[in-house]
Amino acid sequence: MSVTTLVTGGSGMLGSSIKNLYETYPEHKNHKLLTPTSDELNLENKDDVFKYFQHNKIDRVFHSAAKVGGIKSNIEYPAEFITKNLNINSNIFEASARHKISRLIFFGSSCIYPKNSKTPIKETSLMTGKLENSNYAYAVSKIAAISQCKAFNDQYNCDFRILMPSNLYGNNDNYDRENSHVIPALIHKFFLAIRNSEKFVEVWGTGKAQREFLHVDDLTMAAFIIMNLDKKAYEETLRKIGENHINVGSGDEISIFELCKLLKKISKFEGKIVFNKNNLDGVTSKVLDSTNMKALGWNTNISIEEGLKKSYGWFSKNYQNITRK
Repeated sequence: MSVTTLVTGGSGMLGSSIKNLYETYPEHKNHKLLTPTSDELNLENKDDVFKYFQHNKIDRVFHSAAKVGGIKSNIEYPAEFITKNLNINSNIFEASARHKISRLIFFGSSCIYPKNSKTPIKETSLMTGKLENSNYAYAVSKIAAISQCKAFNDQYNCDFRILMPSNLYGNNDNYDRENSHVIPALIHKFFLAIRNSEKFVEVWGTGKAQREFLHVDDLTMAAFIIMNLDKKAYEETLRKIGENHINVGSGDEISIFELCKLLKKISKFEGKIVFNKNNLDGVTSKVLDSTNMKALGWNTNISIEEGLKKSYGWFSKNYQNITRK
């Protein structure tokens, strides 16, 4: 059967991973994949989105587009994070319902969970406490999208599915040193420290915070499983969970201190690591309970050290192109 699949955010980290691995998945043989750039499709323009869906007769959607950033940018630009993401999500959901696509996968974020959630965090921890203040606007936009997916499913009989990944990293990430997530920011810092023969690398926070990281290619494989899962089987999984989304995480935590030690080893940096304790650590510990995703036959294939080596190597190779953007 011929299937046309749209990947939003196709030039980003997750979108690129979906594009690169799509044809390797057996169920996607002879499928047509659309990965428009922001110049080809403005997701914040409702008319443009509706016209694109109508013109291309889209059957499925991997909705990976979002405005994202690290602690610093989340604190400085909360209005942009919530407004842009609400607009993008609403346009995609409305167009998908109007043009009766067969199914959609929305990618959330583990920041939706309360900052004091008991770990490992189960899907049912959603809305049981206060959010981490440093990224509340982004988190609220993701929580709103979860509610939107359920509402569209209930009212229009859509098949919108939701995955909730832990902290992602990999090729094509945002590698800005100030406005990116922790792994790409650190990779950039260690790379420049080597390149410029610097004596130390400064890291925000105390280094004590624990984080769970998931290589983007592992999330992509989980998404393929969920996209191709029979609807009854997917709905039965949700009934067992008691929520409308499924966690996807490695299950392994690492401290920022140990993460820096690994990157120091991988980059062969010989200087010191200095922790700037005047900056925020964020949530001290956050690991997801991914039991339900694993019950569907998924597991991680890329260890944190292997993933960091791949990411550091990719960044080193593509540094000139990245910095010219």
